[in-house]
Amino acid sequence: MLIMIYLHKILPTFVLPIMLVIIVILIGLIKNKKKLIYIAIGVLYIISTPIFSNNFFKLVEGSEYRKPISTIDSADAIVVLSGMLEINEVGDSTYVEWGDPDRFFGGIALFKADKAQKLIFTGGKMPWDKAMKKYNKSLDWRKIKQGPKMDNEEEQRAEHLKTFDMASKTININLKIWRQKNANAKGSMETYKLDNVSTDSSFLEMLDQLNEQLVNERKEPIAFDHDCREGICGMCSLYINGEAHGPDRAVTTCQLHMRKFKDGETIYIEPWRAKAFPVIKDLVVDRSSFDRIQQAGGFVSVNTSGNTIDANATPIAKDDADKAFEAAACIGCGACVATCKNGSAMLFVGAKVSQYALLPQGKVEATNRVLNMVRQMDEEGFGNCTNTGACEIECPKGISLENIARMNREYLVASVK
Repeated sequence: MLIMIYLHKILPTFVLPIMLVIIVILIGLIKNKKKLIYIAIGVLYIISTPIFSNNFFKLVEGSEYRKPISTIDSADAIVVLSGMLEINEVGDSTYVEWGDPDRFFGGIALFKADKAQKLIFTGGKMPWDKAMKKYNKSLDWRKIKQGPKMDNEEEQRAEHLKTFDMASKTININLKIWRQKNANAKGSMETYKLDNVSTDSSFLEMLDQLNEQLVNERKEPIAFDHDCREGICGMCSLYINGEAHGPDRAVTTCQLHMRKFKDGETIYIEPWRAKAFPVIKDLVVDRSSFDRIQQAGGFVSVNTSGNTIDANATPIAKDDADKAFEAAACIGCGACVATCKNGSAMLFVGAKVSQYALLPQGKVEATNRVLNMVRQMDEEGFGNCTNTGACEIECPKGISLENIARMNREYLVASVK
């Protein structure tokens, strides 16, 4: 058994490239083969140059070699092999030995770019709390998982896996929330402090946590709209830090996560601000004006007397079908209205008009549809569009301004008929 342990430690040394070259040189000396020696020295020189090694690894690793962070897909966890730090303290001095600094800082860069929720380092041994306080204060890592403590250094190195569980990171935040008893009451911003909020929780889960705190304090909880919590229904309509649905892009409030906010940050939460969206209570607004616009013309009439034609039997150009589907992705959340300085609903109405105008099934009622929907939009008190483009940027479904242009064309054609 002891012999096998020594062989395990010694044999790998002889398969290293430099050792193989040295062995070839020794053979050349013994056999008096100068040509073999020159070849070995030349090979040793070539493989030791950075140009060779870098290009060799590029060839082996292919397109994965040094990919820009922006092109890397998100994952459940980032695992940094042999990326651990070792810290040795001698007197008042601290000495740091790196497992692999490129991997260590590369893992941190990926985590800061929100590419995963867990960052795992393997290999090495170190007092984590001291290392992180000294070298990575900005990450504020809280929970540490380590393997069992070993009696000696060799066993401790063998038990090498040590994990930072990033899912347990928590922050303390200050909240300034609009409170209003009803549509006729005067509202105001109220201040709340909330501690130990998990960065993995969604924004609505954070509000649930706040309401639980308020209920325990025998205070009235905050009213806010929500339903599916999957970014489908469009109910969770909140104005967060001056942006509809918060600081993230292409997400609804329920899809926004607390990792987008910093520890100690003050977050301002308001309802949609628009004449056509009156406040019902706190953060809940009445968006039934959208329903009335839909009822005015956002539909197609179909004969169901027994001669119904299957929709798939009607040929439709791929480009038109794609644009209709993109327009139909609108969930009617009202972010476009809340963002627009004019309180315009034209992105919403444009999307609803476009999803029918592009398809043959919607051609028959196209004239009445656009005239009725635009008229109802004006009656509800929405403003007009001045092409600032803010609505497209804040839209969680990425509805394009092209739909407003299409609606204007449809309206112009319908007006002259």
